[in-house]
Amino acid sequence: MTRVSIIIPAFNAAATLNATIESVVGQRRSDWEAIIFDDGSTDMTADIVRAWCERDPRLRLLTGPNRGCAAARNEAARHAKSPWLLFLDADDLIREDHFALTLAAADGNPAPDIIYGAGARLTSDGRMGAPEIPPRSQHFRHLASFNLFFLNACLIRRAAFEETGGFDSTLATCADWDMLQRFARADAPVVAVDGWLAICRMRPDSMSRKAESLFDNAREVILRAHRRDSRVAKPAGEYAEGLPAVLAGAAIAEIAIWCAARMVGAGMDAASLLQRIEFAPVTDLENDRSVSMMQRGVLLGGCALQEDWTALWPMYRNSIQSSFAIVEHRCALPGFASRCMEELERRSGARLGPNDARQRTGDRIPWRIAVPKVGEVEFGDFLRLKPVSTVWGFDRGEPVDRLYIESFLQRHCEDVRGRVLEGAPIYYTHRFGGERVTRSDVLHVDAGVPNATIIADLAAADHVQSDLFDCIILTQTLQYVFDLRAAITTLWRILKPGGVLLLTAPGISQIDDDRWGHGRYWSFTAPSVRRLLLECFPVTAVEVESRGNVMSAIAFLQGLSQQDVSSLRYQVDDPLYPVIILARAAKANDGGSAKSGSLESVRRLQARLQSFLSMRRIGARRKNASALRLRFSQSLASLRQRLSKRWCARRSCVWARPQIRRPDRNV
Repeated sequence: MTRVSIIIPAFNAAATLNATIESVVGQRRSDWEAIIFDDGSTDMTADIVRAWCERDPRLRLLTGPNRGCAAARNEAARHAKSPWLLFLDADDLIREDHFALTLAAADGNPAPDIIYGAGARLTSDGRMGAPEIPPRSQHFRHLASFNLFFLNACLIRRAAFEETGGFDSTLATCADWDMLQRFARADAPVVAVDGWLAICRMRPDSMSRKAESLFDNAREVILRAHRRDSRVAKPAGEYAEGLPAVLAGAAIAEIAIWCAARMVGAGMDAASLLQRIEFAPVTDLENDRSVSMMQRGVLLGGCALQEDWTALWPMYRNSIQSSFAIVEHRCALPGFASRCMEELERRSGARLGPNDARQRTGDRIPWRIAVPKVGEVEFGDFLRLKPVSTVWGFDRGEPVDRLYIESFLQRHCEDVRGRVLEGAPIYYTHRFGGERVTRSDVLHVDAGVPNATIIADLAAADHVQSDLFDCIILTQTLQYVFDLRAAITTLWRILKPGGVLLLTAPGISQIDDDRWGHGRYWSFTAPSVRRLLLECFPVTAVEVESRGNVMSAIAFLQGLSQQDVSSLRYQVDDPLYPVIILARAAKANDGGSAKSGSLESVRRLQARLQSFLSMRRIGARRKNASALRLRFSQSLASLRQRLSKRWCARRSCVWARPQIRRPDRNV
């Protein structure tokens, strides 16, 4: 049975449709079907789909007269057979792990209506922008003024889609925004997936660049959010009447700025749009938000990325200033244009860091803000000797390190299966393992902890049976164990052959201020964790990474929460500022370890080498020294030949060839 029906409306999409279908066929999961609706195309769209259908029976072609994107989506959805729907435009793409992540979240959470993640934009020259991460809360308030969601990064329950009424076919654009707004007004259950799932192409001829039609439809969607919506049968109590009508004016002005910015970025005259449209009464506009809308719109209209802003700013400066001036006049906001231009001038001092080449391949996105002059650093809220919070940010929201931990466990959720051990308190076993978990055990060193099923110090846990667990989740615990080697040996021993250890350990971090702070012995780096794990686990079964950057490290030390800093800031990793170390290590299927294999052979040979050198120092006879040297050289050559295929090609290999000095013949 298929679990996802992918709906692809296509109108004259022959130029991009092949790549879109390839991104679907390349999914790691195979339990899907794709319905491509040819919306009256006059090019080769239908022929391309028929060719794909012959190759893969999971694809189906539907055809009909041109009726618009929203109506085409609705018609195709009526033919869907799966419980989940994904709406994918014919010029967009999805990542290969989209369904692996979203369906895992669906299995681990009680009946969500929408599962969503981040998306990124792709330029025509193949450059990938930074992931754009939707908000995690207050969805209706956000969707009342702007749509920050990528539709192709949202998995929607089919029954909920039908109950909500589908897409409004009277809207030429913004129909996805309107539908998501209705879900949010009903306070539908949603689940966010860490990481980015979808890719949106930026093309000069894309439909969303028709700014005037875009504004008219966006204005209608905003007004609907600020009044009762009869289409929502069971709205949440606080949203039944919508948001206060007085807030609509600011939202309409901001969307007007965004639409005008898209025209500016496309090289069009935005003045005619701003002079024509009808503004609602506005008492004030946030400068920062207005500037962000202008900046985002110009980049979208110009099919450019944030890295291009510094080069684009001189080209568009006058047009942007004229647009802000018209808004200032139409909305009667004295000084609005000059304040916005000052903020844009400040933002235009941003520079990419020296590794900007990585951004062109869609890798993690580094950036660097212009360095202030000596003596002009503004500390702001950080000019303090006490942190903002001393409880890791729990009193303000979700701690910073939890974002990295949960993202890591989400990526490796398939490992959480069978009998699972997790350190108390238990957070993640059932969340990420779901029905794959057959038994859950809880580890703690203190017998008085409720629900603990195994009481043990990892450094001295001989009473715990060997080969017991399919998975061990150990988050932020290793720092409290003084004998790290003994702890890793215990973890390796109690795993079943083929079992997996999912380990997280602190890097840059404050010390606990409770009783655990007195037993906190260590902070870690990625190399230190890797070396510890290689004491027991095979080198090919160990994966270690560090997450964090200087911004998230400062936020974590100050006790700020995820909600205090834009999520995008956490997605950029700088190995020089590791907030947390994440590791996955798998026990060999035969139960063997690095200790019992080739590494032990290396150690034996090293011991023999030391013996050889000792003989030289004490003046042993040359005959015995030569014989030992010959045996050592032969053993060394044989061992290196056996290891070369397995280890020497890996950068993480522990092999280092000893340098042997020829004995002094006078000895």
